[in-house]
Amino acid sequence: MSASIKSESPSDAEDGDVSGDLIAGFSAVSLGESDLRPLCPFCDEILPETPSQELRALIETVSSTADPRPGNRNGRKAPLMTYISICQRHRWESKDLPMAVARGWPQEIDFATLPDRVASFSDEISAIMENPWTSSFFVKCAELLISSAKSRAKRLGSTMALTRMMQPGYYGGRGYVIIRNIVRQCHTVDNAQLKEIAPLSADQFQESVLMPEIAKRLIMQDMTVKDEAAAEILRQSIEYGSIMFPDLEDDPVLAEVLRRVPTRGSANRDLPAQGSASPRPRPRPRRKNQDLAMPH
Repeated sequence: MSASIKSESPSDAEDGDVSGDLIAGFSAVSLGESDLRPLCPFCDEILPETPSQELRALIETVSSTADPRPGNRNGRKAPLMTYISICQRHRWESKDLPMAVARGWPQEIDFATLPDRVASFSDEISAIMENPWTSSFFVKCAELLISSAKSRAKRLGSTMALTRMMQPGYYGGRGYVIIRNIVRQCHTVDNAQLKEIAPLSADQFQESVLMPEIAKRLIMQDMTVKDEAAAEILRQSIEYGSIMFPDLEDDPVLAEVLRRVPTRGSANRDLPAQGSASPRPRPRPRRKNQDLAMPH
């Protein structure tokens, strides 16, 4: 079935701010005799067949000027940081969203239940804190830090890898904020434990080990899968989660959840530094004469 897509000529394009239903006026590219698809006015890539309201709103509100070019006569131009979120969004809707639906990743999450769900893992997380080498995330982090200790280039790579390991998969930015608050408030690392988690710092241990361990367990519950499968979903669904469940300012749902997180003070995004006194949910026995060498 052929598609009828309106298209304005370059002479009709306004030089000022964009307005109106731009998606209806985008240039079309022929993918075959019966398939015409609209193009992004900024990066010239093919847009999703059915753009979401969020994508439409992003395109309609960005300030841009006409920039017709070969292959995209309705092209627009704007500063990169102005339209980068548009291109990120339409690529996500074209690739990540259909993949997520096909794989059964959730499109809705009851974030209000997260504190109670995370609390149910308390014993398992405490066991990891007692013996970090039982965590595959800890082993990976330790290997990265040890191998990059003498190389600046490798240190940069390991930093990027550790940052990615913090992400809670499809739980996205909203899940990240909630889990991070819970970990920082309920699973603190005191000075005596620093030797046990070496070569990681307290922050690295919490964010790149405990947080993904919690996210993995949430995914195991959601998807009814085992450890390794959940860890793979965790890695694969990071991009999907970052857009599906972002950490938004003035998010009333997130604010309400954070009010229910046990805290040393108040729960918010700017948490107190490590080292302040705070009782744990329960005392943990400390091992003696722990061998800190990497396992063979």
